[in-house]
Amino acid sequence: VDGALDRVSDSIQDAVHTGRGIGGELGARVIDVAEGAFMSGMRLSVLVAAGITLVAAVGVFRWLPARAPEVGEPTDGTGGPVGDRGDGVGDLAPADAVVTSPT
Repeated sequence: VDGALDRVSDSIQDAVHTGRGIGGELGARVIDVAEGAFMSGMRLSVLVAAGITLVAAVGVFRWLPARAPEVGEPTDGTGGPVGDRGDGVGDLAPADAVVTSPT
């Protein structure tokens, strides 16, 4: 059983293989402990992933717009139409001007 502890701690596959090689009650216990540790780690990983997914979903619902802008509807980067400042100033910004070349 020399080196078995090193092999068992490397991976679940090595632990099960080593447990089967040892055989008997000790081998069954090695397999049981390895599988329990693996499942414990999986549970923690799934909970962490679910938490990250929940935070991402809240961020999506909070900061993404409810709808995409209509085709051809320019936006000012805040989700509203360009020039919709309520101050009566024109609706075009310099980036919205269309430059045409004379033909």
